[in-house]
Amino acid sequence: MNRRHFAWVMLLLLYGSLSHAELNIDIDALFSKPKKAGKPTTGKPPLVVPAATTGDAPAEKKATVVKPDVLHFFGEDRLSGSLVGISADGKLAWRHEECTGPLVFGTTNAKSVTLGAPALAKRPGDATVRLTNGDSLWGSIVEQTSEVLTLETPYAGTLRLLCPMIASIHPASSDELLYSGISDTEGWTLPKDGGGWSFANGNLIAKGSGCTAGRAFEKLPDALRVDFTFRWGNSPSLVVGVFATRIGPAHTYAGYQIQLNNDYMNVQIRSADGHTNGLGNHRVQGFSTKRTAKMSFLADRKRETVVILVDGVLVRQWNNAGGTGPNGTNLVFYSGTNLQSISELRVSKWDGKLPDTGSGGEEDKDSVVFANGDRVTGTLVGIQQNVATFKSDFAELKVPTHKIARITLAAKSRARARRTKGDAATEFEDGGRITFALGTLAGGKLSGKSENFGETTFSLNAFAKVFLNIYDKRWEKKNGVSPFGQPTSGRSPIRQ
Repeated sequence: MNRRHFAWVMLLLLYGSLSHAELNIDIDALFSKPKKAGKPTTGKPPLVVPAATTGDAPAEKKATVVKPDVLHFFGEDRLSGSLVGISADGKLAWRHEECTGPLVFGTTNAKSVTLGAPALAKRPGDATVRLTNGDSLWGSIVEQTSEVLTLETPYAGTLRLLCPMIASIHPASSDELLYSGISDTEGWTLPKDGGGWSFANGNLIAKGSGCTAGRAFEKLPDALRVDFTFRWGNSPSLVVGVFATRIGPAHTYAGYQIQLNNDYMNVQIRSADGHTNGLGNHRVQGFSTKRTAKMSFLADRKRETVVILVDGVLVRQWNNAGGTGPNGTNLVFYSGTNLQSISELRVSKWDGKLPDTGSGGEEDKDSVVFANGDRVTGTLVGIQQNVATFKSDFAELKVPTHKIARITLAAKSRARARRTKGDAATEFEDGGRITFALGTLAGGKLSGKSENFGETTFSLNAFAKVFLNIYDKRWEKKNGVSPFGQPTSGRSPIRQ
């Protein structure tokens, strides 16, 4: 963006404003033990813009900021820089390198902010709680009663989630982390001539087609999980080799090969003698138009099982009864086109738990899916000290949560938080979102209000993105529908 274009964008957006609506419900009345309120205030607080940081800024903060924030507007315009704050009356402060001081303007045309600092990662043992409105939160489950689930988090302290708002509970995975991030090229095999794949700012970038990048591991477990963010330009064309016997093009090694081409995903097993066993194609409608996706590949070479997830949603599970698969120790990426990148790579031992299928609960019964795939229906009595008590038709079960893949609550007793015009949303690194009526954002803290958990203050560093104007029809030009839905009305949460 040149300076003339930059100035033109500023003039268009300077006087915009965000219409902020408060929830018309007494949140405190929904909680038996509400948090103590702060000192009362009158009117809307002014936006406080801190002075620009200097060399005296804490060294730790400098180390974590690896990329600038990016402010996206409806349309194609965007600005790099840093998000300073958002006031209660809808004014956004932004710092840009071309300006001597912070810019303050309305948020009517603001779409989202991609935060440059690495988002807070889940801790070992953290569970995920999915809500009926599509939101998800993670943390350590302190307890669950028939009314409230208490979740301890590093980004919002202790959250008390109303049970009617909870769709499912996903206890902690016991995946063992083997490799995380792409901080440098150490341990990677890249083209020596500088062509093909290259490394920049935590990304593996394909600058040409027909090129290979790979990483060797001393040893890999029999069940492996590979997660990464995949971005592409015109259309995706990528082959990922898992348990590969060497680093090279797809035809040169034995291993599991997962192929992504446009909207199609294909899994095949290549043996040491060159024989290829194709397990089948699967079409993901509209995948090629996404331009970015969180990919998850789960492979168990002993069970010869491969599972693919896109943005946390199960695509398909492939199974083969031909015996133990290849036992190589390499991870390989082969690019069939240019303008593709791999980032936020995470390689871990897969605990064998099957991923959530996204299916809803039964009308009148809760259900538990165990790590081995077994399923029982009945009533979830509660969770205490990492043990879930579940009453079925034949017995009362006490099950350690680490042996549970998913608990889905009965559909008939669910409720859904209303969507309000002034809502915003935040997104975790793994794609999970939280929706709330936006209060203010200042000093790295974001305040919000929701029928799911009441009034809460979040640490901004927990998130990768912040979304504004989430019900605006400009989010989807083709049919005028926002991916976040549309505002709802009424004086109480919506029954499912």
